[in-house]
Amino acid sequence: MSAVSNHPAAGKAGIVARLAMGHHWPGLPEPGRSATWRPPMRALFLILALSLTGCASQPRLLHVTAGGFRSRWIERELDYYVASFSPHATNHFYVGVTETDHGELVEALVYWSEERTILWYSELDKDAFTDRAPGFHPEIMAWHHELKLDRDTVDTQEDAGSSTYLETHRQWVDWMEQCVTRGKQYVVTKAEAMTRAPYFEKAQALK
Repeated sequence: MSAVSNHPAAGKAGIVARLAMGHHWPGLPEPGRSATWRPPMRALFLILALSLTGCASQPRLLHVTAGGFRSRWIERELDYYVASFSPHATNHFYVGVTETDHGELVEALVYWSEERTILWYSELDKDAFTDRAPGFHPEIMAWHHELKLDRDTVDTQEDAGSSTYLETHRQWVDWMEQCVTRGKQYVVTKAEAMTRAPYFEKAQALK
């Protein structure tokens, strides 16, 4: 596997927070108080904030951040993905970071050019590969969602509706370009991935 760091583009990038809020609203006014119920000021501020920022079922406003990162598992995960799912002899991935913690990779958008697909990636815990159950491969837990051009993209947001499996062509292209221009490139061959992927070692030894 070879990795090439692209020159990051200037500018700032932001990450949309995933919000979950619950609030219990009283049904009746307390005795002796006005029958006209008024929500507390804190609730009004929260409602205003949500109306300004929006609340989506998937991170539609993700941005790839410029700059380098450190990752414990990304090369192992790419080997796993290619060994398991790729029909191509050579594969090009562009890892675009969307969240880091003190320089360590947390989440990323990964553009796979051969398949014209954007993958959602989350770095696994450092102990993810210890004491695993027989036959279970934790690598799969790092990959959460994929968007393939044309198959999973539509012309307008109205066409996508509330689906978490569709995105607009325009948004897809924007994410792809961010991954290519700001992300880090990895080139993975099928032959190398089959050799390095841990759970293929036994299969290779039997050949």
